[in-house]
Amino acid sequence: MEGRPIAGAVWFLFRTGHFLAVIEMYIHNFCVTLSLTLCVIYYFRCTKNICIMIKIYVMSTCPDCTAVKEQVKGNGKYEVIDIGEHVRNLKEFLRLRDNNRAFDVMKRVGSVGIPCFLLEDGTVTFRPVEAGLQPPVKEEQAPSCSIDGTGC
Repeated sequence: MEGRPIAGAVWFLFRTGHFLAVIEMYIHNFCVTLSLTLCVIYYFRCTKNICIMIKIYVMSTCPDCTAVKEQVKGNGKYEVIDIGEHVRNLKEFLRLRDNNRAFDVMKRVGSVGIPCFLLEDGTVTFRPVEAGLQPPVKEEQAPSCSIDGTGC
């Protein structure tokens, strides 16, 4: 042990029973540092309005979507994704629609499934109330967006 000072120090700590206390101290310091770092990252993300919690998939030609977009305008809690704006947005929505069972009923009745709310826990819903919004007020009883062309 004489040629290796670190090994000698570890051996001394181990023999005197302080080894576990030193290891616990390092683990504690690491955990405190890690948790503080995560808190700081979260704080800076949220204070710069990047803290997106709920994604809303919409299309500009959908009347229900327009009403939802008006409600969330300027609110950093929501990210509005217009699926008609760019093919990348459409692909993202179709990937969600093709792989989530919440859309099964929408597909069965011939509806597109917008506006669609992707909550922070991964839950998909079509009810604005579940995303913290008011349901759209229908001025006239127009059909929702449907694949068969009867809506929007």
